[in-house]
Amino acid sequence: MPKAQAGIGRSEEIGRQRSAKRITTALARTALAVVLLLLVTSFVPLSVPSAEAAAVPVFDLELNGGYDAPFALENLKPGDMGSKNVMLRNIGNVDGQIAIWISNIQEVDFAGDGALLDDYLLFEVSCADLSTDIRMPCPIRSLPDAPVGGSYIWVLNVRVGQTIQINWFWEFVENYQSQNMAQGDSLSFDINYLLGDMPPPHLGMSWLEVDVLGRITTALLDTDGRTLGQVVASDEARSASLTIPEGASCVSEDNKIVNRIVISEEEGTLPVDTGQALIGPIYSMAAFNSLEEPAQVFLDKSASLRINYDPALLPSITETIGLYMHLEGSSWTPLIIAADSPSHIGQCEGLIYRSGEVGIIATFDPRESAYFLPSDLNIDPSKQVWWDPIIFASRVGKVVKVTVVLTNIGGVAGEKNVTLTINGHEVGTEEVALGPLESKEVTFDLTGLDEGDYEIEVSGLSGHVVVATQVNWWLILTISCLAMAAVVAFVFNTRRWDEMKRRIDMLQSNVNNVESKLSESEMALAAMAGSQKAVIVTSTRPKPEAKTAPAPKSAHSVDEMLAAYVDSSRSKDAQKEDEFWIGDSFNQVDQVETVPKLSPMNPPAPPAPKSNGKSLEEAITIDDSIQFEEEVETHQLKVAKEFILSRIRSQGQLVIDEAPSGQNGLIAMSALSQLVEEGQVRSIQQKRQTIYKMNEP
Repeated sequence: MPKAQAGIGRSEEIGRQRSAKRITTALARTALAVVLLLLVTSFVPLSVPSAEAAAVPVFDLELNGGYDAPFALENLKPGDMGSKNVMLRNIGNVDGQIAIWISNIQEVDFAGDGALLDDYLLFEVSCADLSTDIRMPCPIRSLPDAPVGGSYIWVLNVRVGQTIQINWFWEFVENYQSQNMAQGDSLSFDINYLLGDMPPPHLGMSWLEVDVLGRITTALLDTDGRTLGQVVASDEARSASLTIPEGASCVSEDNKIVNRIVISEEEGTLPVDTGQALIGPIYSMAAFNSLEEPAQVFLDKSASLRINYDPALLPSITETIGLYMHLEGSSWTPLIIAADSPSHIGQCEGLIYRSGEVGIIATFDPRESAYFLPSDLNIDPSKQVWWDPIIFASRVGKVVKVTVVLTNIGGVAGEKNVTLTINGHEVGTEEVALGPLESKEVTFDLTGLDEGDYEIEVSGLSGHVVVATQVNWWLILTISCLAMAAVVAFVFNTRRWDEMKRRIDMLQSNVNNVESKLSESEMALAAMAGSQKAVIVTSTRPKPEAKTAPAPKSAHSVDEMLAAYVDSSRSKDAQKEDEFWIGDSFNQVDQVETVPKLSPMNPPAPPAPKSNGKSLEEAITIDDSIQFEEEVETHQLKVAKEFILSRIRSQGQLVIDEAPSGQNGLIAMSALSQLVEEGQVRSIQQKRQTIYKMNEP
């Protein structure tokens, strides 16, 4: 392949390779970004909020049973009284408070005597969990005229779905004075109810939240942290309740107001004295201030704590049972029972005034009987995984191991049946015999459970377990995407390698063709040397019409032949036109004719016509011919380089769409290649064009 054509072919090849590289890089970066994103998300637990957590808090209140119709009081006379009930239902999805206020009061004094009906008509509102700072009964204008600010009437702790009844009581007071003059008057007003999660009605007041086993009850505290009414808080099942009396001061040991009290079940157990048995779980009472900092609450008026228990858990030799408090660094201390507190089986009650752990303890004489105390319930579900440590899926709860420790705290040996129940159904039992103060671990193995949540109970101790199959979909999706990316990359690279192989084969074929032509040239030169031929150089290039070619000269040496060629191709007085003529004649080829070498065995041919009075009397050897060709080629390259440089200087650049053909075209491209190698010009590849420009000095 000629040098200039090879340069253009390499430029096109480089352009295609760059385009393929850019496409490959873009695809690789996209695939890498997707893979990294999937890898990150595969190790992040997917948090799916529950319906309650995802729901937007909605406060909505409705009047039930037609109680939204206006009610009218007519033909009133002094001494009349009555009541009206209003049913309200929380149809929202969060608990809240109801604010009650009066608006749009209109009164008409028909007689114009100045005796107004609202001066003698008194109202009183009552409801469970009602909180107000108004002394009732009172005139209508003494009731709140806005939901917040000023006086207030609030119904606290309106639960979701709860229906409450508000009782309105009215009375036309008989004072035997001028109220008779108001009998002909009229009075109208609007009663407003608003359900919401509102701030305290007065500046300085604050909320007290009492959380009993997850159920929150709110109450109002005044500026000193005292309850504005009795607070009764309990859990949903009514298994535990706390009652704080009105006016109780809820402050911490550092004299800060306590805004939250939490009663919860504690895990584990605490030691008890000999002759005592802990019945059921231990409960913790904790307190927090407005900054959610733990605080030790002190109530100047003791609160009443009630906790239910299962009578079946009591030892058969139980003598007493009650609530005990365990303070840090001390033993269990019984709580005082209120004098007027009723006693019920399955229920213990005591007065509490500070934070701490509380439990139900039964006392007995251990010398009289055996008593088995259960403790340390442990529920251990098995976990089966696939492809550990890269876990694609796992099965939890195929086998559930349940263990419990039984201790005979009695003074004599005994036997006991330990029963295991699941969701209230008995599924297993085991008989255990223990001596005095002896312990034993009892184990149950559960198999064949379906997926779901299960409540497990053993000897009064309970816990829960979840049986489920978990699939790591994110990891599976990530590996699938990686596999797909690998396949795409393999297919793309395979096509690219095939294209590269095809191009290499094409280049190799071109090289073979060049080598073949070189071999043919060498063979031709060898044949010419063997036949001892001479050469006569002639030119078929047309001469410009404006010029007259010099008369032919007889050449007796290579120098003279070169001089003759130079004289016939250019002149000093027409250098620019000669350059332009050569540039336009790249496709015209000089011809070299051969004649037999002159020798005694080969008589000379007749002399050629004379143009200057002389004839060719002497043959030129083949070596001289080759030297002549090289000098001619050097001269042609020089002329082509000068012409190219002049063209680039005059036009600023030289643009080649495709390599020219023919001998002179090859000379021009060789001249361009030499100029680039010499650093006089530079080449710029743009799509299918090659642009040549001068290098800056």
